Amino acid sequence: MVKTFRRVACVLMALATLLVMLPMTAFAAEDTPTVINKITITELETPVHNKTPDKEVSVTEAGVEVAGVYWQTASGFSMTSPVFEAGKTYASIIYLSLKDNFVLPQTAPAVKVNGIPAADISVYENYVIAKAEFTATEAVINSIDITGNIAPVNGLKPINTIVDITSEGCEIYNVVWYKDGTQINLDTSFETGANYRIAITVNLKNGYKPASGMTAKING
Repeated sequence: MVKTFRRVACVLMALATLLVMLPMTAFAAEDTPTVINKITITELETPVHNKTPDKEVSVTEAGVEVAGVYWQTASGFSMTSPVFEAGKTYASIIYLSLKDNFVLPQTAPAVKVNGIPAADISVYENYVIAKAEFTATEAVINSIDITGNIAPVNGLKPINTIVDITSEGCEIYNVVWYKDGTQINLDTSFETGANYRIAITVNLKNGYKPASGMTAKING
């Protein structure tokens, strides 16, 4: 009887030990950190003339989050203007942090920004700083909108024409009137029944370029 009791007790102790070990083993497996070998940064708006720097990006990897995005000149100085200037090179400094249970490899992870390898990568414990360089492009003008009081009125003169332009990056250079195909002086009065045509020359400011198929409207 005693022997039987001892055997049963041993079996119960073994089962208890097994039950204790199973959760601990499962917990240890879940607690194994995931190594982040690469970081993919997307949706960073590259510099365009007269646009403010973009500070919103996305990261593909679930264990990485964006801590901040800052812009500076390619030489490492602060931007002197709140907007980009066409032709100048700028650096986007992207700060990244790892979430709990994620770690970095012994060497720096591979980081890509908009599909292009980062120009420089720095690692500090669970933080990564990625640097990407871009040259600001010209802003594209798709349409030009001109407004003004340009309808010929009998007795008035072309010099009284008021023309304005609402499109960014554009400015009025010259306004010329034609009567029956012949250019007229600005102090010549309009006449009832005559056929008039206006030609407005628009200049694009530095840093802007026309889009292919750019359109223009006068008073809509």
